[in-house]
Amino acid sequence: MFLRGEKDTKDKSSNLSLKDFAKKALTTLGLGLVAAGLLAASGFTTEAKTKLPTGDMKYIPTITDGGEIELPDTDSGFITPKGVGVELTTGEHYKFLSSDEKILYEALYKAVTSKCYVEYQNLALKDNYDFLNKNNKFYLFFTGSKKFLEYYPDTNGFNRAYNRAAEACYYDHPDHVEYYMVYVNQIYTSQNTDGTFNSYLTFVAKQDDTQFATYDAQIAQKTNTIVETINYLNNDDPTYSKWPAVKEWAAHDYYCTLYDLDYDFANLALTGDASYFDYCHTAYGSLVEKSAVCDGYSTGFELIMNRLGVNTMVITGKGGKAGDLGGHAWNIVQLDGNWYEVDTTWDDNDASATHPDIAKVYCYFNRTTQDFTAGIEGAYHERTDNDSYLGFKLPKARGTHWIIDYLSKTAAYAADTVVYVGAIQI
Repeated sequence: MFLRGEKDTKDKSSNLSLKDFAKKALTTLGLGLVAAGLLAASGFTTEAKTKLPTGDMKYIPTITDGGEIELPDTDSGFITPKGVGVELTTGEHYKFLSSDEKILYEALYKAVTSKCYVEYQNLALKDNYDFLNKNNKFYLFFTGSKKFLEYYPDTNGFNRAYNRAAEACYYDHPDHVEYYMVYVNQIYTSQNTDGTFNSYLTFVAKQDDTQFATYDAQIAQKTNTIVETINYLNNDDPTYSKWPAVKEWAAHDYYCTLYDLDYDFANLALTGDASYFDYCHTAYGSLVEKSAVCDGYSTGFELIMNRLGVNTMVITGKGGKAGDLGGHAWNIVQLDGNWYEVDTTWDDNDASATHPDIAKVYCYFNRTTQDFTAGIEGAYHERTDNDSYLGFKLPKARGTHWIIDYLSKTAAYAADTVVYVGAIQI
């Protein structure tokens, strides 16, 4: 696992002045536009990468049942429930959760916000009842006539529901790494004198929580810089301010090519917590460290797009070649009321095997869910029903208008609409 201090976080464009960098970027974007025009003129055929990363979207670690515990009634004054007074902030992903998943989403959000979790330096005490009780680490999230776990046929059902809730919470707040780096360790229950049951969760920080605010600030700064750069590079294009699809196109090309973002193949070799709780799975990995896997790519792109005013979400499910599907994450983008799928992880390449001279390949840009279900040059997205991943609950992409073929032809037309007239005779 890479330690934070070992990653190269230097901005690779820092040796260039903004103007020089812009000139370099504009030249590259221009070449990309020419390439896109050539693709469109030939009927838009592209070749996918020969190596598609699969299995880089991890399941959350298994949560165990801690059983029944003896705690004083919360109204006796001995235990103050955490999260009281914390205002819940949600986003687009929250809307698609079931009622029980929304309860778990709220628990994660409020527990993390109120810092009701076992700090990273106390990780060894995460199962120590005396420590948890003395330091008020039991987060009360549900009171009812039966235990919360009894709403599920087994613990696996609870684990799947929590994983979807945790994904939704982080994808609604991708600029806050703490909602990814803090996870549920165990679920406990206590019985009240009136016969009702209290259900508690214990949360654990799997990275140094004293650094969360620093990383969040760096994500915000990088997002601002990227958005300002994209706007600057396209401020002379009349279609950029007019059509959100052109903003998406510009952001996609900048993010996948000019930003020098690298895929973190080393993470695929890691297992367990070392793999799951690496920053390459977050927007910090993609935007700050410039080293990420699929969910890092997707959350970084989501932040950029939403800052540009284009509604964007993260989809999780399975992806890859036929017979080699693994956990994967990508995006859906809403344009003129329709959704489109875009996979920046797979589009992030300098060239394809058969088009080494083309700077950008748009195999996985603005396609439909059906396209990916059928397979795009042997590559698939799959949203499995009742899976631990959230994707199957989110909107399907059915938009077919803002594809790269149409965008490239429109851009070429817009660039040639000025007609100089020598004389007019009436």
